[in-house]
Amino acid sequence: MDLQLFLTLGLMSYAAAVGFMAVITAAQDRGTWLLICAAAVGTGLFGLLVLPEWAALLTALVVVPGLLVPIALMRIVQNRMMMSRWRDAARSARLLASLHPSRRAVFEADLAEAIAQAEETGDTESLRVLARDNKDGLAHVIEPLILSREDRWDDVLAATDATAQISPDALVLRIRALGETGKVDEMAATFAANRSRLAMTGLAYGELFVASFLGRGDAVDVLLGGPLRMLEAETRAYWRAIAAAYATSATVAASGREALASLGATSRRPSTRLAARRHADLAGRAALLSDQAQALGQTIADDAKRRALDVRARPTRLTDMPLTIVLIILNLGAFAAAVALGGAEDIGTLVGLGALWPPFVTELGQWWRLVTAAFLHFGPVHLVANMLALLVFGRIIEATYGTARLALVYGIGILVSSGLVLALMLHEAPQSHGVYLGASGAIFALFGAETARMLKAWRTHRDAADGRHLMLLIFIMGLQTLVDLAVPEISLTAHLSGFLTGAILGLLIAPRETRGSRVEIA
Repeated sequence: MDLQLFLTLGLMSYAAAVGFMAVITAAQDRGTWLLICAAAVGTGLFGLLVLPEWAALLTALVVVPGLLVPIALMRIVQNRMMMSRWRDAARSARLLASLHPSRRAVFEADLAEAIAQAEETGDTESLRVLARDNKDGLAHVIEPLILSREDRWDDVLAATDATAQISPDALVLRIRALGETGKVDEMAATFAANRSRLAMTGLAYGELFVASFLGRGDAVDVLLGGPLRMLEAETRAYWRAIAAAYATSATVAASGREALASLGATSRRPSTRLAARRHADLAGRAALLSDQAQALGQTIADDAKRRALDVRARPTRLTDMPLTIVLIILNLGAFAAAVALGGAEDIGTLVGLGALWPPFVTELGQWWRLVTAAFLHFGPVHLVANMLALLVFGRIIEATYGTARLALVYGIGILVSSGLVLALMLHEAPQSHGVYLGASGAIFALFGAETARMLKAWRTHRDAADGRHLMLLIFIMGLQTLVDLAVPEISLTAHLSGFLTGAILGLLIAPRETRGSRVEIA
């Protein structure tokens, strides 16, 4: 496989996927992101048509500083903010703004610096100066933040009454303010009605606030151990104490109020001390909730736990994917054998090791080649691409479906994709056979199984996060189909048949939630 073509198409596909995510998540500054994504795709097309030997480098010169580095910096800024390392967050945000000099990026860098100063001085003067001097029409974002740090939650509600309709940040703050002011019925209803507008960290924070003020300590523990695990220790202790204080159990509520009283005396933040003392003086409100609010609370808690426990949100552990590791080792072993016996790009060596060559199957009865072909790869680029995909989707399927079902999907994916490729070869060119090899027919079966799992999850829960993930999977499949059509050596038949096989199997067996010879490669 041509390395320049492979890398260029990979970078272009990545840029297209980032742009698609920016649209479906209504990301801040999505106009800037879409412009950079379009520039990356355009550069890739220009390189492939005009300067094919430099196409990958030219595309990388747009993708790396325009997308890869800013996305990494966004993650760093987010993590530093969660850890309350505001000076570090401000420096990273300033670097991000230099790469993405949009109005929003510059403002967020200024805001991080103002919060860092406020943390150091213990007051909100730096934030008020920023609000007064801001010329970009974003001052409305700062005022609710100032009021929240002063524990003035009724004023936060007034300040976010209009902005919550247009700003996800204001919406999250309003949800908390409703809980802080005891309007827990309205808080739960507001979150339930608007959660489709929240994505990723904003959604996790919204779930945290709702679960805490409804006394759902179980959901709070899961969130703080999952998507919000980077929050500093004192912040985690505060929200656990809030959830306990508003629990239905009198014993748990008493322990929560004791924890809040301790935080009210010892916290290093004035805002935390004020809030903790106020909540410590209040009785639990759980018994006063309406039936509707309690039902919403149960649904929200279940969704929070389900999403936080999803394999995609967990650190990778080898114990979650033993068969995936075995399959990768088998593929690496087959590649090493090919290199040792004559070369991983030598057709004779690959056929000798078990690649699918139709005459050997139909005339000599070597049907085992339908399986062995899936463990051989034509060169290192082909191997690395497939093994990375197997690592991603194998981990997900093995952790969600189980090892036995992974083996079933992978095995049937091999047989169906190899069988259809063989049938197509015999039908289209019975006298001029190609060689077929590669794991991606089976890998696309895993892709199809994951798509089916997300479809079933979305149909069951109607969760916006599941819907967005499902849309992304379908978009990626569409991109892959375009790539397959553009590169003759890639087997569209293997990919589509594998995907459809996995999707059908996924719909059937997805676990119920309690929780001259050319080389045609796949």
